[in-house]
Amino acid sequence: QCDEVNIKNINEDIIDIIEDLKSTLEYGTGLGIAAPQIGADKRIIVVGAKKYFDEHHTLNKKVLKSFPSYNSIDWYYRKNILRNYKAIICVRKYQPMIMEMVRQKDAWSQKDINEFRKKEF
Repeated sequence: QCDEVNIKNINEDIIDIIEDLKSTLEYGTGLGIAAPQIGADKRIIVVGAKKYFDEHHTLNKKVLKSFPSYNSIDWYYRKNILRNYKAIICVRKYQPMIMEMVRQKDAWSQKDINEFRKKEF
């Protein structure tokens, strides 16, 4: 059994393990990696499907199941992985429209300020 990690007391050793996990995952093909896989006896897991997502701009349950390490990841984390990437997809889809709306609102505000300045009291 691995040692539990207190998230309120993260030290340099834990950060080093996390960084090692991240770099190992970056060059691997899995969905996630746990500390025991790199010889650290801690309950730490790094989950990342970023590489796939960046290449394909999508992520769904079928894709997640295709990763070799899918079954070793807790159901709660699997559910949240999908939820987070769906949010990213939504933001990427609607960002240009939202930015245009903000730009128009700023333009209207500036127009209102300029009209107010022209008035005499």
